Amino acid sequence: MTLGLTLTDLCVNGSGGRVLVQAADLKVPPGTLLGITGASGAGKTTLLHAIAGIVPSEGSIRWGETNFSKLSDHARTAFRARNMGMVFQDFLLFDDLSAHDNARLAAMFAPRAERAEITVRAKQHLSELGLTDPERHVASYSGGERQRVALARALAADPAVVLADEPTAALDRRAADRVIHDLVAACRERGRTLIAISHDTHLLDAMDRVVHVTDGHLAAQVPA
Repeated sequence: MTLGLTLTDLCVNGSGGRVLVQAADLKVPPGTLLGITGASGAGKTTLLHAIAGIVPSEGSIRWGETNFSKLSDHARTAFRARNMGMVFQDFLLFDDLSAHDNARLAAMFAPRAERAEITVRAKQHLSELGLTDPERHVASYSGGERQRVALARALAADPAVVLADEPTAALDRRAADRVIHDLVAACRERGRTLIAISHDTHLLDAMDRVVHVTDGHLAAQVPA
């Protein structure tokens, strides 16, 4: 399954009613790779968190046929766990756990019947991403290796959507290019929708479309 995104009159307000993000209309067809770029502090991460249901917002967020913005907090959390994989700039791994244990974290929160499959997929993705020692603690991993563990974790539950926040920002060029290749391939092969925030022109060049965020507003969409 894959999911498209439709935003209508989306607005995220900060303290004092200050508008942090505003998107009157954005449509992302299923299976699209969308890049989001803009200056630091422009509202990119806030936008990503809004469409993931992590921060409160006004307006309409639809993932496929689901009116995501109308769901309860509990239902949004369940929808996110079932349909979204997230890749963070600072990895958010548990250093005292192995790569495999980090990658299969979703199994801890999944229904019992799905846990074994998530665990198997986590190990498979680690192998596909070139991580051949999955029982090693991630504290000893390089930045590029840690980001690939984070990518395996995002993919382990076989999500329809991958949301990535500056996935190459902490990496050197070689490691960044490897992560870009792996991330794009994982989404293309399964028809996943990918929404990735980045300043990295190598990553943006691999997207189908790019949206620029300026002072919280979405500028014209252009081909990547």
